[in-house]
Amino acid sequence: MSQFYTKSKKKNISFQNNLALKGVCCMNQLIKKNMKKLFKNLLITSLFSLSALTTYGQANLQIIHNSADPGANTVDIYVNGVRALDDFKFRSATPFLTLPSGIVLNIGVAPGSSTSAADTIKNFSVTLTAGQRYVAVANGVLNPSNFAVNPNGNSTAFTLFIKDNIRSTATNLTDVEFIVVHGASDAPTVDVIARGVATLVNDAAYSNITPYITVPAARYVLDVTAAAGTPTVASYIADLSGLGGGTAVILASGFLTPS
Repeated sequence: MSQFYTKSKKKNISFQNNLALKGVCCMNQLIKKNMKKLFKNLLITSLFSLSALTTYGQANLQIIHNSADPGANTVDIYVNGVRALDDFKFRSATPFLTLPSGIVLNIGVAPGSSTSAADTIKNFSVTLTAGQRYVAVANGVLNPSNFAVNPNGNSTAFTLFIKDNIRSTATNLTDVEFIVVHGASDAPTVDVIARGVATLVNDAAYSNITPYITVPAARYVLDVTAAAGTPTVASYIADLSGLGGGTAVILASGFLTPS
């Protein structure tokens, strides 16, 4: 059973159904309480020298764990051979991390029981641009042959969906601005309709990330439909009335058919 919930420093709302949408606030205090212990020893100087930071500049990166594969439920994350995250769980998100830009960063994913970077099972090379803010969504499954194929034929292999130009605040204090990530690997192309208002997401296939969507901070009924607009697969109540001025990342999470 999947879950739809929006996390912010102001309030949490939670509902359950067969298709998941998960909102993860992109503000630095998103999970301050739960992640403080994990990051107290994460010092940029332990990964790169101060001179490297001065030479290459800095960028901000938030990592979101959205892989529903049970084998990746808890993972360790290494950056250039140094463990940066320990026991990082499914549907968790980091604060924005300050990392060097202009150089290749090797991001390695290892089982939660790992002892060193030699245990990584997936590795990704990433180069960040100075001054940019990014979100990296860990998504997909470790062995696609063990899971349902995507109805559109899109690859479901474990990967990072990376989005740049991430905003920290909405332009207007009365609005909420968010992007949507289709991260349910066995789900088809869908629309997301704010009932009685407008279609917010049109023809989103697995792995797609929308541009920013701006809505007034209010309470909405969201209908998730097939790409043709019908039938309705699931409906959710999203109370955004207390999130004015904020931004978010909303994810389709889990499996449409979790068998």
